[in-house]
Amino acid sequence: MEVSLMELEERVARLEKIVSLEGRVSRFELRTIRVFEIILLLVALAAPISKSEGWWVKSLHENPTD
Repeated sequence: MEVSLMELEERVARLEKIVSLEGRVSRFELRTIRVFEIILLLVALAAPISKSEGWWVKSLHENPTD
């Protein structure tokens, strides 16, 4: 499943909006959300750019387990 960087940013923005609307969130929790956003962005950038399957998927096709 490939998720674009724009989609991740939109999802995080929606999450931040929902959380800020609650009004019961501390600055620490908002900072935690921001750190989580950075981690998601790094994972998205580290994902294979090509549309080919990753090596782990190919190995599952070659050697299926029960």
